[in-house]
Amino acid sequence: MYCYQRDKVRAYWSPIHDVSKTAKEALLSSSLGFSGRHMRAAGAVFEIIHRWTRPNKRPEFNITSVEVHEKKYTVIEKTVFEKPFCRLKVFEKAEYTVDQPTVLVVAPLSGHYATLLRDTIHTLLQDHKVYVTDWISAYNVPLSEGDFSLDTYVEYLDDFYAFLGKGIHVLAVCQPCIPVLMAAAVLAEKDAPHQPASMILMGGPVDTRINPTTVNKLAERLPMSWFEQYMVSKIPHYAPGAKRNVTPGNLLLGGFIQMNLKTHLEKHYEHIQNVANNNNKSVKAHREFYDEYLSVMDLPSEYYIQTIDKVFKQHLVAKDEMDYKGQLFSFKSVTKPALMTIEGENDDITGLGQTYAAHKVCSNIPEFNRDHFLRLDVGHYGIFSGSRWRKDIYPQVRDFIKKHN
Repeated sequence: MYCYQRDKVRAYWSPIHDVSKTAKEALLSSSLGFSGRHMRAAGAVFEIIHRWTRPNKRPEFNITSVEVHEKKYTVIEKTVFEKPFCRLKVFEKAEYTVDQPTVLVVAPLSGHYATLLRDTIHTLLQDHKVYVTDWISAYNVPLSEGDFSLDTYVEYLDDFYAFLGKGIHVLAVCQPCIPVLMAAAVLAEKDAPHQPASMILMGGPVDTRINPTTVNKLAERLPMSWFEQYMVSKIPHYAPGAKRNVTPGNLLLGGFIQMNLKTHLEKHYEHIQNVANNNNKSVKAHREFYDEYLSVMDLPSEYYIQTIDKVFKQHLVAKDEMDYKGQLFSFKSVTKPALMTIEGENDDITGLGQTYAAHKVCSNIPEFNRDHFLRLDVGHYGIFSGSRWRKDIYPQVRDFIKKHN
């Protein structure tokens, strides 16, 4: 088992974090007279060091308002249902009285916080009442709360669906496409009254045998013993989740960065140039992205290990051989929710065709209740965030929800 290092590393880098903060504030402060291009470039270097050595904390959603039909409404964020590993949150538009479709955004439980979907939620708020699964870092969940497995994930979705009531629309981004599909089949087999009206699956690993990415190939190649030894560690005794086995978010982040190291280096070089040249719009976008990207949470290790084994190695979803609490079920049971899949042409995490495979898996959904949208020239994050999400992909999602509401 890997030794939990996050807190030790944080303490080691703390002096450098403090020094870099002082240096970047001085060099980027026009009031101190350091206004030259080279001074700003040096300040940007210290800013990067400061960002990468900072203590890890959960970001805020910071969704305070939204414009609907050219009128701005205040947005109020509330927790409406809380479970040990997740808070169900709603974003309410104050003084907005028009009835709108309810959308539950199921955020990834794969290392980043649900705030990664800030743009997704804010855009959806124009035409919908939006809820989100705000996952809690396993670092902060006491061992007495029990384990969190794939089955637990499905239980949580069942509880959230029942709480929100019949006719909701579920939008899953990346990894949660799997438990959302599982929940659909489990609820269908018991003919639950709170089955969702539709499922929108975005960039999810339904069948990783199709156009496998670097992530998929790595999961296939390494034995389960490697994941159990190097991707699992125990939370130290002084933390809220003491003695819980977790997959540290910093390890997952390191893997993400290594996979695209050249791209990250290029983006940071561009950032230094943009700061030096006062390209404020690009500077702001870079800071917002990396403030979010570098904020990571620890996962329950049993959930992570099961996902690697059942989804990426055995391909049990694609083969329709999944089980729930030891009982086999079939995705062919799913008939009621409409199904939409969304993919990006340049997705390097979930290969092209892997999400579309959900239509084959849920083969008994009527043809008129299906849709698929492929956005060319878009990577994984562009599916749910950024201008192409807002201008091209969101209208497709909005119209699909409206059709099946």
